[in-house]
Amino acid sequence: MTDSLMKETIQKFSSRRWFFLRPEDILSANILTAYPEDVEDGDSLIMVLSLKTEEGEKLMDLALTLHQDTYGDYHFTDSIEDGHFPDVLKKMIHEDGDFKITEHGAGLKHWVESNPDFKPMKLEQSNSSFKLGDSVIGKFFRTPSGPENPDYQIPILIRKYSDFTGVPENLGAIMYNGKRDLCICVFSTFIKNMGDYWKYLFERSRETDNSNFLIEAREEAVKIGVAVAKLHISLASIDEKGYTRENFTERDYLRIKKQDNGLIQDFKRILKSSYGVSYRDLNEIEGRFKTPEFHMVGGKKQPIHGDLHLGQILKTEETPVIIDFEGEPMAAMEDRVSKGSVLKDLAGLTRSWNYLWHFILGNGDLPDKISAEFRKITVDTYMKEMEKAGMEMGNQWNDILSFFEMEKAIYEAVYEWNNRPEMLWIPMQFLRNSLKGNS
Repeated sequence: MTDSLMKETIQKFSSRRWFFLRPEDILSANILTAYPEDVEDGDSLIMVLSLKTEEGEKLMDLALTLHQDTYGDYHFTDSIEDGHFPDVLKKMIHEDGDFKITEHGAGLKHWVESNPDFKPMKLEQSNSSFKLGDSVIGKFFRTPSGPENPDYQIPILIRKYSDFTGVPENLGAIMYNGKRDLCICVFSTFIKNMGDYWKYLFERSRETDNSNFLIEAREEAVKIGVAVAKLHISLASIDEKGYTRENFTERDYLRIKKQDNGLIQDFKRILKSSYGVSYRDLNEIEGRFKTPEFHMVGGKKQPIHGDLHLGQILKTEETPVIIDFEGEPMAAMEDRVSKGSVLKDLAGLTRSWNYLWHFILGNGDLPDKISAEFRKITVDTYMKEMEKAGMEMGNQWNDILSFFEMEKAIYEAVYEWNNRPEMLWIPMQFLRNSLKGNS
């Protein structure tokens, strides 16, 4: 690839939400690997870029289609978006190279090769999703990781060590085994659903005949609380090196504290910005935001979801199904694969209820009041299920849950500032209420 084509490609895709760097933050860019190596006009390929930044090397996956214009110049489009991605998948099946499609059980390669029905889905997240026919979902990761990628490993281990079926079945992955081992894309079963709970409940609230909506929403909150507890119980049953449930250590505390310090520095930049002018009263947050010494207050660390919210839980006719185990998009892979507190997941869920009711009802006391009600329903249901399973939560679980809710709200504020500044008021209002003691 020429320098000019590399520059044009980076500039072209830098406006996408999944592009996690600004072009000016990239000091240099090189191709780590590409498949296939030789392409012509109209061919699709997978390219892994090694991006040099002041913070070190960052990797980025691109799914591309090469085009030659009438002047003989070459340009790239996104091959998932333009529908050419199956071409490179089919080629990969028949070639024995560094890129391989692995299978868990039979069937995936058959679907890749024989099913022409390819449908792009969510393209602007930290991964780009697509459907193969009516049975397979693929997720192409824009930030590749090693085979330890939790979105690849966790569903496999859940089904291996428990009878919990509230997660999709992992069918296989695209793995690169060359200069370094990378997980490029994960395939799983498609679960027939009525949408994720965020979409389902929001749209249900807008229906003309919704007189029973609040009652139905409470019933769904109970189902979700049970499903999340069963998820955590199944994750705690994994008996494999690196995944077993155990006590927190001082090293865990120092890692989390370092992450939280970085988060609060990002938050302080918001308060100094033009968007933060009306939130200067939140300067007190830094003094209140203290990482608990988890190794001193009890509780256990175990595999968790890492980015749990209503948009990661599907509404089905039977039971809620929990998807997307890759962790928080802004977090380093070390933090995504590290074991953590189940209360971090629970806090992500309670924060999601807060967001939903503010989206439905707007600003004011009413959405805060209803959010508090749904927080209580979810937490009470979750805790009863955990107690039935004999899962110890530690004596200070309520204080730690409140800490994780504040941590999540600060994370949300940084995310909104970077991506949707018009939504910044939602986490900021929660943080104000936290300072007042009535969140």
